[in-house]
Amino acid sequence: MDFTQTILRDNPLKTPRGNLVGSFVPTLQAPLIRTPVTDMIGNLFSAQEGPTFCANMEMMMLNCLDQYGYNRGVKMCGGYIQDMEECRHQTLELMRVNVMSEERRRQYRDGKRQKEYEDCPPHQ
Repeated sequence: MDFTQTILRDNPLKTPRGNLVGSFVPTLQAPLIRTPVTDMIGNLFSAQEGPTFCANMEMMMLNCLDQYGYNRGVKMCGGYIQDMEECRHQTLELMRVNVMSEERRRQYRDGKRQKEYEDCPPHQ
């Protein structure tokens, strides 16, 4: 099967992503045993620490989950969860880059391009 066909078949924009419970971020769940150590290292897995553009999105998702609770929030806050997953893992962006690279390679193979990649512009 061609790579582009695989991308189009598994395209989350065209096909639903399925059950959100299975793909939910496990780091957002509470620890089994709460200790001072878990309180200190709990923020290592959040987007709130450090310079990141996912912090606001994570806060909206957590506020929604806080409002509905975990079990109902997974269904009601599905859009926020999917947006946070996309922000964290950038799957759609990488998929788009792969499709563009495949198209460039195909055009080069078919002779529509002289070079596979353009030359870098000169530095100033």
